[in-house]
Amino acid sequence: MTKRVFVTPFNSAKKFATVGYKRPDGSVRIVVKGAPDFVVKRCTRVLQAGGNVVDQTQDELHEVVGPQVTQIMTNKMYRTILHAYKDFTAEEWETFVATVGNPSNDDNDQERAQQARDQTENNLIMCAIFGIEDPLRAEIPNTIR
Repeated sequence: MTKRVFVTPFNSAKKFATVGYKRPDGSVRIVVKGAPDFVVKRCTRVLQAGGNVVDQTQDELHEVVGPQVTQIMTNKMYRTILHAYKDFTAEEWETFVATVGNPSNDDNDQERAQQARDQTENNLIMCAIFGIEDPLRAEIPNTIR
């Protein structure tokens, strides 16, 4: 069973949300989802269809989530979301917490915890881009009028 280590809710300035999960073996997976143009900047690798993870330049990553891809979903009125992740072995996580700080929401030093959370959101592996239907709420048309 996994245990949630920390949560950074969606933030309109950052345009993404982050969750850290500790696995039974002590390893930790960081999961980030949000606006492709913001999340892609934090990625350095991509998960390929066969399961291989390969290094990518920012130009190559932007090609994957570029306008041709996002425009298809936008034309269908979908909200486009990029999903990325990062794994730490149990040892890497212990070292990270000892040197950078504990990103736990329960940490007493909230400033250091926030800095640690921010650092977990870099060098991510891009794994999926998808579109979800996001229909207008019933009150929106009247509000616009």
